[in-house]
Amino acid sequence: MDFSKFNNKQNKKESKSEQNNNANLNLLSLAPNYEIENLDLYDSIIDNCLKEKRLVSGKSKSAELKELKNRNIAITGDYGCGKSSLINSFFAKHNDYHFISISMGLYGSKCNGNKDEKIRDIYKYILKQILYTRRPICLPFSNYKRNDKSGIWFYVQNFIISFSIILFLMLFLNKISFDSIYVQIITGLFIIFDFMYILQKLNIKGLSLSLPFVQGNVELSGGNHNELLNENIEELIHFFLSTNYSIVIFEDLDREDSYPELIKTLSMINYTINNSIHGKTIQFIYSISDRCFESSEERTKSFDAIIPVRPYVNDFNSINRLDALLSNNKVNSFDNYNECLKVCSKYLNNTRLIFDFVNEFSIYFNKDLPDKSKEELFYLILYKISYPKRFYEFIKKNSIFAKFYNIEFEEYASKADAMDFPLISATRKIELLETYRKEKFSDLDSLDSFEKMLINKNVITRNYDRLFINRDSKLDKISINDEISISKIRSDIDISNIKFSSIETVFHELDITDFQRDSIINYDLLKYTKENNKKYIQQFIDSITEKKLKFIVDNEDELLIIHDFKSQSPKLWAFASSMNSKKLSNTNIFNKLLFYIFKYCEIESIKSLEPSVVEYLKNNNSYLKLFNDRYAEISERYKSIEYVFDENIKMSKSNSNILKDIFITNKIETSFDNLQIIGSVFKIELISPHFISNIRNINDEKIKNKFIEIINNVIEIYIDKVKNIALNDEDLEFLLKNSSISHDNLKKMINSSSEKILDLDRFKENKECYEYIISSSKYEFNEANLESIYNLNKELLVNNNEYIIDNCDSVIKEKFNKKILEYIVNNALINLNYEQLIKCLELAKKNNMSDYIRILLLNNINIVDLKNYSSLLSYDNNLNNLLTSGQIINCNYETMIIKMDSIGLISSYERKDDYFVVRVKRKYRINN
Repeated sequence: MDFSKFNNKQNKKESKSEQNNNANLNLLSLAPNYEIENLDLYDSIIDNCLKEKRLVSGKSKSAELKELKNRNIAITGDYGCGKSSLINSFFAKHNDYHFISISMGLYGSKCNGNKDEKIRDIYKYILKQILYTRRPICLPFSNYKRNDKSGIWFYVQNFIISFSIILFLMLFLNKISFDSIYVQIITGLFIIFDFMYILQKLNIKGLSLSLPFVQGNVELSGGNHNELLNENIEELIHFFLSTNYSIVIFEDLDREDSYPELIKTLSMINYTINNSIHGKTIQFIYSISDRCFESSEERTKSFDAIIPVRPYVNDFNSINRLDALLSNNKVNSFDNYNECLKVCSKYLNNTRLIFDFVNEFSIYFNKDLPDKSKEELFYLILYKISYPKRFYEFIKKNSIFAKFYNIEFEEYASKADAMDFPLISATRKIELLETYRKEKFSDLDSLDSFEKMLINKNVITRNYDRLFINRDSKLDKISINDEISISKIRSDIDISNIKFSSIETVFHELDITDFQRDSIINYDLLKYTKENNKKYIQQFIDSITEKKLKFIVDNEDELLIIHDFKSQSPKLWAFASSMNSKKLSNTNIFNKLLFYIFKYCEIESIKSLEPSVVEYLKNNNSYLKLFNDRYAEISERYKSIEYVFDENIKMSKSNSNILKDIFITNKIETSFDNLQIIGSVFKIELISPHFISNIRNINDEKIKNKFIEIINNVIEIYIDKVKNIALNDEDLEFLLKNSSISHDNLKKMINSSSEKILDLDRFKENKECYEYIISSSKYEFNEANLESIYNLNKELLVNNNEYIIDNCDSVIKEKFNKKILEYIVNNALINLNYEQLIKCLELAKKNNMSDYIRILLLNNINIVDLKNYSSLLSYDNNLNNLLTSGQIINCNYETMIIKMDSIGLISSYERKDDYFVVRVKRKYRINN
């Protein structure tokens, strides 16, 4: 990574921002607490337990019966329940107790596989912790010697020994007289001191004596020999007699597999020591887990007292504790926070784990992260705390879980299910991952249940590692999509259509080698790069490929890469020429590049390329694409090359190839007369009702499209000249697919056409023209077309109801599509005039369609009045019977009854269950 782009000012600014972000962070210590809350209950329990005597009255003469009762005390509870904090807080409060704390939590045995050696090592470790609590000077007769700091006594000893040596030398050399009483006294004192010093440094271990009158064994031992704990009882007895310690606290004994044997041995040692020491009681306190005991007898037999510790945090209240601590550090503001807490509480069920999680999450948390990233960070920290080893493999991308989040798997899954990766369900992704693992990574472990939960929740993206590697928070400012884009660039995956959240941030994470890849091609990114670091664009050009060349020439007018690097044009032309000789996949690249060379290069540069340029112009008619609307930009430089073309490029019927080139490059005046000339050259009859059919049959696509383009420019003139254009379905479809014809002109041609469209489905892709054909009634009125309209947009049938009414005899018949007929009758044949309604009623009556007669009458009820009621209502048998004799009628006629009542036909009506009883006024009844 090239970090030169980050200046000192920017780094200081980002560093300051990061410091402010975590300014109020409270780091939680994982060490035991010395001031826990709610100590009162346990304070009295432990205090009474430690002070309880064997005989309360104290009248016994036996010293043993006057000692304390509880010598082996167990404080039990699960890991992390607060045993150490409880013990520490108690003794911090009670200064009258003198205790030693022995911890096996830091013990690490070097013995591999040898149980006896390991146990010996553990006992030595415990013994050292006890003896080393006091300085050697306090235990002068201990067999375990160790170095101590140099006090004044050290210098006095050295002075006396040195003086002794000098004194003995002077006596030996007769420099001083031994006759003096003072010399004799001083010499005697020095001899006594030296003898005591030697005895202090010498340990008796094994020395055999064999004298004439005395036989015996004396043992000599150096101070570095270590013995088993139960073989050093005397050392411990000497220790407790020489010090005021009376309590030994053993913590974390259950960390070792041999803890049952350890507890039994320690209990035995406690019993031996107390039997040897009278006047004070030595008490052992064991902080252990309940899992140490296999049976109830073993639990109660090993100890004089057992004090259970209720856990401070459990599965029920851990969520509240976790929330309070995260809120205190102000790292609880993101979406799905409560859902994250619920998941987290299942895994963090003791204080130490909660503290560890809060510390890690608070340090990695950054308020500038998107909410999605914060949620991901939460779960990843939980994963890290709960499964440290698996998390390490995950971050190093060595686990099957990590393989789920790589691009290769996404492509594999998308290909397997033939759909985009985000659309695949989480369950299916896990199935595919198992298959992928067997095919690609058969040596890896299966997914853990926790990992499957993370996959099912869709909370982690493949760029998870960015959340953990950035102390200066640079990457925190990159959106997830931008991070994925950077990953795609480095994996040679196309990013051409990607929109970045912050181009500047993405640019600073790229280096010069990234611009050698085709995957770097992105308009916004390269535009920013050209404006900020031309060295990178130079690298982009130096590693030119066909894709890069196409991108340059397609975007040159906006990016101006060739303009700013016009000295590189010969290199680009040489590359394009070599590709063109290998049948360049897109020859348009070559022509565009040629245009920009003419536009930007100096004349001298163009002349240096002239032979290859002229060769190309002679052999490729496509060069005339240069003669478009921008010809003026290159005309001078184009004419400067030694290539004669003016005398051949003219309106000439004798050279159809030249005329073709001029025609397709817009170098003729757009007029009807010129169109006729072109038509005569290519034997096309233009002045004909079928002129579009003639053009449609042209084999040369370029000429065909150019005709349409010119027709579009002179459409009004052409319509006036040709009149009654006969556009069949094929002609109209051809025009619709040609973008050269504007919609307005296409509508004019549709209006001028004398033909009606037989198959509307052919034009439904062009919605505007499709609707115009319908609104102008230029379609053949048949069942297929009505069905097409009905399926595409039913409202068009309603809007075109006049045309439907005119042709309703084609619709209202028993064999017509019932679904479409019902829609037309209910929606299009509404609010008709009297004549139209009579026509529709006659047709329905003719086809015995009584249900549709009723619907027509009900939908056009506004037409019924006292003048025409007899002629209209007589079409419906039920209404006709009602008018002739009066009777009951079903509720489907409710609106008609109300209408009849409003115009005065009915004297009264009454609704029963599902019918009406109607009385028509006698004077309006119809006589049969």
